[in-house]
Amino acid sequence: MSITMTIEVSPEQAVLIADILKEPAADAQTTVQPTAAPVPVTPPPAAVPVQNTQPLPVAAPAQNSAPAYTHVQQPTAPATTAPPTAVKKYTSDELSIASRPLVEAGRQQELLDLLHSFTFTDPNGVTRNVQNIREMPKELYPAFANGIRQLGGRI
Repeated sequence: MSITMTIEVSPEQAVLIADILKEPAADAQTTVQPTAAPVPVTPPPAAVPVQNTQPLPVAAPAQNSAPAYTHVQQPTAPATTAPPTAVKKYTSDELSIASRPLVEAGRQQELLDLLHSFTFTDPNGVTRNVQNIREMPKELYPAFANGIRQLGGRI
């Protein structure tokens, strides 16, 4: 099996590679052929020192022989605003199913009090308390789901 490899390097790099390869393994054959067109090498960007504007804390002398460590708080980037999260869309069936264990646990009155705490405007323009889940406006479903959770329900 034979492997041929061509590597384009600068003359300086070729000298360094040749120095590394002066003592090749006994069973390997290595050939380095620098090309006429050198590849430009750009140096890495210089590191920019970070200036700490906060004074460093001074540790009190330790009473025992264990080394003392201090925590130095690094400057932090400004907080970014989290994108608004979407409100889960519930259905009346999901709310009814989540309410059932509360009713079975004898907490029906608490559930009814929660339900009646919500209001809506009927077609005649009268504001009324919600009497059942089916007449509750859909925009109130997330708040009712939170109320079910506060009563111990799972949804």
